[in-house]
Amino acid sequence: MSTKDWLPTIDISRYTAPQSPEDKKHLIAEVQDACLRHGFLQIKGHGVPLKTQKAMIESCRNLFNLPKEEKLLMSLKKRTPRRGYEGSGDQLQKEHLLADSKEVLDVFQGFYIGPEESAANGVDFLHGPNAWPDLPEEQFHGPVWEYYQEMIRLGRLLWEILVQSLGHPPSILDGFTRHPGVFMKLIRYPPHDSDDPRQFGAGPHTDFGGVTCLLQQPGKDGLEVWHAGKQEWIPVKAVEDVYVVNLGDMIQKWTGGRYKSTQHRVINKGDGERISCATFWHGDLDATSPLNPNDPSEETVEQYIIKQFSKQFSLPPKIANANVNAVEVGKEAEIAT
Repeated sequence: MSTKDWLPTIDISRYTAPQSPEDKKHLIAEVQDACLRHGFLQIKGHGVPLKTQKAMIESCRNLFNLPKEEKLLMSLKKRTPRRGYEGSGDQLQKEHLLADSKEVLDVFQGFYIGPEESAANGVDFLHGPNAWPDLPEEQFHGPVWEYYQEMIRLGRLLWEILVQSLGHPPSILDGFTRHPGVFMKLIRYPPHDSDDPRQFGAGPHTDFGGVTCLLQQPGKDGLEVWHAGKQEWIPVKAVEDVYVVNLGDMIQKWTGGRYKSTQHRVINKGDGERISCATFWHGDLDATSPLNPNDPSEETVEQYIIKQFSKQFSLPPKIANANVNAVEVGKEAEIAT
């Protein structure tokens, strides 16, 4: 089965610049169908300038080409907030598909960026200042921060479409998007040269939170999405100026399973490195579900994300213990399926 047979590419300019009174309505219906069936879609007409996308990919290269010792100065292992560098093999994922529960080794290099927050306002897992490499402004910080602003805009737009596809007015987002938690993960995958079936660029997983927007280096395929009906992994092409969008566990929970959070993985089967950048748009971290203001659990976005993170990944004990205290561990969350 090919991607185009089941994963739609939707032109969302029909929402931002409709050519007829029916354009918005039809666009929202198409997004709804994709969310009901897979929780994955591809979008074009998103308004992110191509030159901004290319500059972001080049900035990733500039970062990952730095000497290892310079990258390790920004290591996540040395920082309380989840901002900074993650080396190949640092992330051990708990593999739900293997009966013996062996850990899967993810071999990518990553770099995490979030809202720029002063340490004076408090530092914890999701809050604090970003780590910036010692590179000229035009080689990293400038283009990366420009791209980040574009992702804030695009993610807000996707949420607006999403809530309408569920029958809500856009106004329900007013208390959910004041200071949204928007996090970017810059990723470099090396060529896949292992015969171990437990080793991936990124092992099978679902995303924890809200909406994910993935920028892929054009022509560098590797993303695969699980098709439950066919019981097979479907490759997703890396196409220039096309974003892959998927829903996370939080949206699946908030919609009572109506909208899907689907497993996906990355295997870099091509020659050379593969660069991508995933943006995770969660909404205000102190907010509860805008889809159900009367949710009796009163679980915030931040509490849910940290809880899901600790379920899926093996964390160093120091970080894991610190994060346990940040959530109400007495409340057992449902495991997303």
